[in-house]
Amino acid sequence: MSYNSSNIDIFFVIFLATKFGISLLLTAITFTISKKVNQKANKWLTVFVFGLSLVFLVDILGELTNNTSHSVLFFCKEIIVFLIPISIYLAVLSFVKPIRHLTRNDIILCIPWIIDIILKSFTFFSKQVFITENKLYQPWYDIFFITFCIFILIKSSWIILKHQKSIKDLSADVDRIDLKWLLYLLLAPALLIFTEIIFSFSKSYTLIGIADIIEFLLLFYMGYHMVLQKEIFPYKKTQLENVDKVIKHQYQLDTENWKLSPLEIEETKSIILQYIVEKQPYLENNITLPKLASELQMKSHFLSYFLNTHFHKNFYTFINEYRVEESKKILIDPDKKHLNMLGIAFESGFNSKTTFNTTFKKITGLSPSDYRKLHAIN
Repeated sequence: MSYNSSNIDIFFVIFLATKFGISLLLTAITFTISKKVNQKANKWLTVFVFGLSLVFLVDILGELTNNTSHSVLFFCKEIIVFLIPISIYLAVLSFVKPIRHLTRNDIILCIPWIIDIILKSFTFFSKQVFITENKLYQPWYDIFFITFCIFILIKSSWIILKHQKSIKDLSADVDRIDLKWLLYLLLAPALLIFTEIIFSFSKSYTLIGIADIIEFLLLFYMGYHMVLQKEIFPYKKTQLENVDKVIKHQYQLDTENWKLSPLEIEETKSIILQYIVEKQPYLENNITLPKLASELQMKSHFLSYFLNTHFHKNFYTFINEYRVEESKKILIDPDKKHLNMLGIAFESGFNSKTTFNTTFKKITGLSPSDYRKLHAIN
């Protein structure tokens, strides 16, 4: 892409160079983080960000010279294009699955990329024009690539939304591990697709510029959340198999051994409730299903199954209802009037004021402040 005004060209090159620099820095950050938390997922994110870096670099060279069509760098960019959406998809899968192995579906997903590499390698080494630059084939190639990317983005979004529900079976505090930031991050490849559509069919440089600026901002957004991300499944290796069953709701595999009699059900309920009342584990802001299961000497997936089947609640609801009841006592306690809402939230076991307010209102129909005022009047 180029403009008539040399000043605009220089500005655009500087802008692309800045995007390249940021994405290259993010590549280093994600590679470093991949050794600490969410290791497999961040390795795939590293591939994703590096792919973007290469695209930005070739775009810069494309602005400075027109002789990049058959360069090695341009060839690398061309064969990595399909890997960018694939890598973000594999990153999403690795974030939401505690036990992740290569599957047949992963291999099938890579078939378009493998075919793309073969075609582009043939044209590169035979010194022919790339299919992406051939006037006859380019529109069809663009349509296929855009369709593939849209499929990946929709599938990735659905996986994250499903994850947001499943983690409520594992944790009573999901704000830091619900992957909303990753869901928003999918806007970046979506904008790349939007840019590709505009560039291929409308040649609207103004809209391309707007999309470029939004992508630029998304790079900062990504960097911020990459640095602050938490381990999604901070459990021991021996617990991960049971955790994986909880996420997949594979209770059926063990139901033959879990056909409890009415008496056994009541006894198990009594054990759980007695422990909750006496030990008050809900006051721990880092309480998780595996931790509670360990304390109760139960398997994680059995406890999850029992809560869902016999209490008709997931772990998140079960624990937070106790926290809300605890906060009600604090709100009307004259000796604790000095506590603000954040202090009450922490004393009740919540990790944040926002989660406290949202959960309290959902369960009681009132905000904590309104509940305190109502009982102060009475």
